Formats: sequence, structure tokens, C-alpha cells
Amino acid sequence: MQQPDLQSWLNKWFPIIVIIGIAVNASGLFLPILGTDGALYAHVAKTMSLNNNFNDLYVEGKDWLDKPHFPFWVTALFFKIFGTNSFAYKLPGLLFWALGIFYTYRFAKLFYNDTTAKVAVIIYLTAEHLVLSNNDVRAEPFLTGMVIGSVYHFYKSYGKTFSLDLVLGALLAGFAVMTKGLFILLPIGGGFIVHWIIKKEWNQFFQFRWILAIILTFAFATPELYALYHQVDLHPEKTFIVGDKPDPSVKSGIKFFLWDSQFGRFFNTGPIKGSGDKSFFLHTLLWAFLPWSLVMYASLYRNIKSIVKKDGYAKEYISLGASILTLLLFSLSKFQLPHYSNIIFPFLGILTAHFLCSLKMPKSIKAVYIIQAVIGIIAVLLPVILLIFFRPPHYILAAFWITIVVVLSVYWFGKKSITSAIGIGFATSVLINIFLNAFFYGPLMQYQAGMKAAWYINENNPQHLKAGEFDTQSYHYAFYLNQPNYQWSIDDLKTEAKQQPVLVLTERSKLDSLNNAGLKTEVLAPFEDFRVAMLTGKFVNYTTRSEATKKMVVVRVNNN
Repeated sequence: MQQPDLQSWLNKWFPIIVIIGIAVNASGLFLPILGTDGALYAHVAKTMSLNNNFNDLYVEGKDWLDKPHFPFWVTALFFKIFGTNSFAYKLPGLLFWALGIFYTYRFAKLFYNDTTAKVAVIIYLTAEHLVLSNNDVRAEPFLTGMVIGSVYHFYKSYGKTFSLDLVLGALLAGFAVMTKGLFILLPIGGGFIVHWIIKKEWNQFFQFRWILAIILTFAFATPELYALYHQVDLHPEKTFIVGDKPDPSVKSGIKFFLWDSQFGRFFNTGPIKGSGDKSFFLHTLLWAFLPWSLVMYASLYRNIKSIVKKDGYAKEYISLGASILTLLLFSLSKFQLPHYSNIIFPFLGILTAHFLCSLKMPKSIKAVYIIQAVIGIIAVLLPVILLIFFRPPHYILAAFWITIVVVLSVYWFGKKSITSAIGIGFATSVLINIFLNAFFYGPLMQYQAGMKAAWYINENNPQHLKAGEFDTQSYHYAFYLNQPNYQWSIDDLKTEAKQQPVLVLTERSKLDSLNNAGLKTEVLAPFEDFRVAMLTGKFVNYTTRSEATKKMVVVRVNNN
């Protein structure tokens, strides 16, 4: 098939590509919440919404101090509007991520051209960990739109002491601080500092507007400081849950927010500790930024080479500075998680797009095409392997989906060109993520026993019996249960079950301890449980899956 040149191809297909890309990212909206962290955050926002208390954070009725408030505020408001459900939990993050589409395009167009900006958007739409994070929603989808948006508006404020762009940049930066903490200012401000140093724009360091930007950012972040002061500093008698454990040393929420949760994690001196690997993000980006990761590394090399040779290739250094400084910070930190890198994906996408659009030599274009084609071929193996071993329902339809996308990709993108290389990358992401969201995650989440147990009780509790847990804790259970959830000990159950029976989620292996305590138990429903965010070969293989799961039950407990 004859390939048009990249610019005309984008002029024709870009709107459709954006619609498809957004649809792929939104395809997880109606799936249940994946993993423990997402369920925990949903439970916190649910409690906030039901109690009409937007100041304090609680987990299972206990004061909780681990994350800033902003995502919980927004999510709780969405619960008020759309009800307490998975859709309402995921939608705010998706909307902030979608804001990043607009800002990635606008920021790229400031320095490059329309073609490069559109390619940057395609990369943003399809970078694997961004798509995954729109299903497994935490703080990162919020931050992705906030950070690139803040940088865009701050750059647009150049040449003016005070402007609407300065206010909007500070507003988004303030939101980001209330979402992740002070360290989020590094990718926002660090990129500018690198840009000024390399461009020798020394006068920028002494512009009053940047002092004003800092003041406004902290002004917009004051609701977070007030909430922390009100819940923590005014109540030194309280003990707060940090992470998943009580921490009696925490007496100041403001100190925790400004120091312990940020610098404490970096220096590994805070309540939450980790063990870092300095190469963690280098190899994490290999899969997290798929299908563009190898080309992205080439673009970083080309930008750094441009600084050394001063050959005029790099049009700006904000994207490079924000990316490199953030990666260095996270690599030196002892506390590392893959999704931390999401906030720099708009910048990495812009650098990668510029690299792709700058290629002129036929050998270079051919090499990039082959790289993208090989990545596409390897990526197809993932759904094929899952079809063989996981055996999801509708596997014939899933196999048809894989086949049709592969055939169309070969037909449309068979010519060795940059257009085809970009098309292959887009098709690879669409194939994998529609497979995951439409055919894999749904069946996978049936092994979240807490969620299944809550659904069962919601449908099978006509007497409105109290429901709780014994010797286990499931945030899925707490979130999806349409009534209060209680944590019960044996003594608690003896008291509660005297008045009327109660419904209890527990491990099947714990039934003997209940029976031996003189309680009468009746198994109502069995469930299999697995931590589905941490897959193992034993679980994925349908022939050995039952050996890998924990056996859970909902039981009626009586003490009459």
C-alpha cells in the first residue's frame, strides 16, 4: 500500500487517532477497581463523601495520614454526582490525564511544529503505563495533566510580570503539590532551570514573576496545609495510620507533609521506607514507555549530543531538563515505584516525537521502522501467551481481535517509513490495551474476593445484618459493600452475634477458630482470592491457578 507522507497522513487521520486513543484509555472506566492501593484510595474518598467531611482522611474509621487530599476531594465530589462506584472513582483521573493531551500538543507546538506536536500526542495516548494508570487509578493521571499544564502556562507567562498564564500555572502547580507533595515541583521548575542555564538566560533567575509564581503556588496549596493542621496538629493525642501501620511519632501533619513524606522517603528516614535500585527507572521505562521506549532512549541521547555539539537540533531544554532531573531524583531515592515516572511522559513524548520527525536518512528511518516492528511482534506475544495459559472467557473473540489488528497493521504499515513506524506503535498499543481491558482484566478481577464478597452481601442480605471481617482486611470489601464494614475479633463477634447473626468475610482456614470459640458458622459463599496486581506464573496458568489462590468465605455467624 502506498504510504502518504507523515504530515498529510496526520492531517487526514489525526482526529480519528485521538478519538481511538481516548477510547482505549477510557475502556477501563467500567471495570472494577484493580489492586489494593486503588481500592484503599476509593475507600478513603467514599468515607469522605458519605460523612460529608472533606477535611479529614479515614481508613476503616481510623485517622489516616499517607497521601495529600486533592485526589480524594475531587473523587468524593464525583461520588456525590455519579454515585459510589468504580466509574466515578476512575473518571476524575481520566479527565486530568485528558487535560494532558491538550497541554502536550500546545507545549510541543510552542517550540516545534504541528506535525511534531501531533506525534507527541500519539505517543502520550499510547505510552503503556499511562494507559494502565487510567485503569489502575492512583495519583498519577491527575499529575500527568497538572505538570505539563503548569509548565505550559509558566512558559506562556514569559515577558509579563503578571498574567493569567502565571496564575493558571501556579494553580496547576498548587493542585500538583496537594496531590503528591513538594517534590512534584522538580519537574515543573527543574526543566526551566536547565533551559535557562543551557540557553544562558541568566536574567530569568532574577525575574519577579517567578517569585510571584512560587507565592501563588503555595497560596493555592494552603487548603492542604489547613486540612492537615486541623486533623493532625490540633490533635496531638491521636495516633495516625501511616502506610498500613499506626505511627505514634506523627504529631504534626504539616511537618509530615513538608518533610517526612517527601524528604523522609528520599533519604529513607521517614515512617515509610524502601530499598532503592539506581537503575530501577532505566529498565522500568523499557516497558512502561512501550512501544516507544527504545526510540525514546535514542531521543535522549540525541538531545544530550546536541548540547555538547551545539548543532541546533534541540529547540528547547525544558523537556529534557524535567525528564532527566526527575529520573535522577527518583533513581537516587530509596523509595521507587514504576508509576512515579508517568509525570514526565508528556516531556519524553515531545522529545521522542521531535526525534522521529527529524529523521531524514533512509538508513535511520529503516532502523526505526524495524525497531517498532520488532516491538510490535514481541508485544503480540503477550496476549497470545495469556490466551493460551490464562484461558479467559471469549478467547475466540479475543483471538479474532488480535488477528484483525495484526492483519490491518501489516496492510496499512508495511512500507518502511516514519509514518508506518508511528502507525505500528499506535496499533501495538491499541491491540494490547483493548485486549487487556476487554478480555483479560474483567476475568482477572473475579479473583478479588473482597469485591465479590461485597457484591454477594449487597444482593443477599434482606435482613440487613451487620457485615464485617475477621482476621483479614480487604479495601475492595470496604469500598464495594453498601453498608458499614466492621473489623471484628472473636470477642467482638461473641457480643455482636448474640443480638442477631452477622455476616463475616474471612479465610476458610479461620473457621475452626470461630467454631472452637463456641460460635456457630454457616458458609454462605466461597471465593478465591489473589493479589491480581502481582501476577505469578502459577496463578496465570489455569491448570495451577487454584493452588495459588487463597480460599475466602462469607459466613453467617451466630452466638445464640
